[in-house]
Amino acid sequence: MQLQKVIRWFVITALITLSFTCYAQSSQVDNKAFTAQLAKSLSAEHLYKYMFLEAVANETVTYTENNITFSIAPNQARLHSGIRSELSIDYPYELGQTVSYRFDLKVADDFKSDKQNRWSLFAQWHDQPNPKRGETWQNFPGNSPMVSLFTESRQGVFGIGIDYGRVYREWIPLSKGQWHSFQLTFLWSNKQDGKLTVVLNDETRFLFTGANMLNDFQHYLKIGLYRHSKIPTRNQISFKALDIQTIK
Repeated sequence: MQLQKVIRWFVITALITLSFTCYAQSSQVDNKAFTAQLAKSLSAEHLYKYMFLEAVANETVTYTENNITFSIAPNQARLHSGIRSELSIDYPYELGQTVSYRFDLKVADDFKSDKQNRWSLFAQWHDQPNPKRGETWQNFPGNSPMVSLFTESRQGVFGIGIDYGRVYREWIPLSKGQWHSFQLTFLWSNKQDGKLTVVLNDETRFLFTGANMLNDFQHYLKIGLYRHSKIPTRNQISFKALDIQTIK
């Protein structure tokens, strides 16, 4: 009798383990397939191999035929220690190269700015460990991005801002409910010869100079929503027509 109980316990345990394993494998496959669909909706299949999803598929990020939408709701669970719904694109480049990033952005009509103007990012370029130096995330410091785009209202007017190099901060008004085209061209550098040209709706709006990297390894792009944990509103933002190209 005791032997039968032991055998039964092992069988149940094995079935539970197998179930969780199959579920994890299925979720992993589904997540890869979902990310591939996001790449297709962004017209960016060529960038799929560089993508990593930091959002909940079909909940905090959804897609249509030609665009994707990120959303954050009140009391949303943390993901990777933050309130976020983002897609990362770890596009490779070398220090000193010039790289162009293009995308179209639409802010939802009902997007509510935080009354206290606490930070809310929709794009950022983030540093990461340099594997050539043996660095890993385990021993890598947590840093704020050197370059980021954010939403903010000023005197009741909605707009977007740009932080560059932790030195410069600019802002321009932006209308909700319609698509806007962005092109950001970086000369990547961790020294003062770095540059960024920002073109909005085919008009050059800003030119920044100075360091835009924290180390000498490629910084990866994150698009979507990432915001202060105390912001209480539900917000959505959409992207389409993503492209990244090395110019020289």
